Amino acid sequence: MEHFLAVARICYIIVLEKKLEISKDIIYGTAFLHDLGRMEEYEKGKSHEEAGADLAEEILPECGYEPWEISLITDTIRGHRREGQSDPESFSDIFYDADKLSRDCIHCSAKKECYWPEDKKNNRYRY
Repeated sequence: MEHFLAVARICYIIVLEKKLEISKDIIYGTAFLHDLGRMEEYEKGKSHEEAGADLAEEILPECGYEPWEISLITDTIRGHRREGQSDPESFSDIFYDADKLSRDCIHCSAKKECYWPEDKKNNRYRY
């Protein structure tokens, strides 16, 4: 839960800074669902971004999201691990950045054993 909230808050700050019109419902909906597919990744080998988007497609209509919002959220979930997609003003790129900036590598208890390369670790706070 901590990770989902951190991603949402950072994403929301970036959206506000860029003066973009992306609702909190879209930001928080995406953040809460973006890693939902981890179980299928571990159990079935399916990418968690694809599994998460599939689950989101089932959940979001019941939460009152419009079809265009569901499409934006699920496309963003499917692409949330793709670096440098192309448009720094796009929700997908902003969400990617927020997801990475949410990592608390500075205080991580597994820092010494971590397999992430140093250039991928978030070793400073921006938000």
